[in-house]
Amino acid sequence: MANITIGEDLQGLIATLEEFVGDTGAYTRVLQAGGEIVKSIEKEEIEYQKFIDEGDIRSVSAVIKPKEQLVDIYPVGSVKRGRITTRNAEKAAYLHYGVKGRIEASKFMDNVKKDSEVASQNAMQSEFNQILREKGL
Repeated sequence: MANITIGEDLQGLIATLEEFVGDTGAYTRVLQAGGEIVKSIEKEEIEYQKFIDEGDIRSVSAVIKPKEQLVDIYPVGSVKRGRITTRNAEKAAYLHYGVKGRIEASKFMDNVKKDSEVASQNAMQSEFNQILREKGL
């Protein structure tokens, strides 16, 4: 649902870490730091919107995808009612975009993006600085 992407800047980050730290894999720590902030804010927004009545979608996961240079943050788990199993990520999509005639679009992920942008960037910068300190730079 919410992605942190660094885009072209990620290539610069990887090059910097390789040149100064000798560790190209350290950038995943930077992505994870930002992802954890977004994950926390997404959980808060789900509770604020009272979506817990729609089934428990409070369990949110942040998954690093190094090849795609992003962190995926989405509700995990599922609910089974009778023979139908609905993934929590699907429920979040229905709540965000709405279902014609049944569920009004909340656009709650727009709030998550707006509320987490600066905090996640600060967390990523802090982790980057920590990596440099660990290497004595």
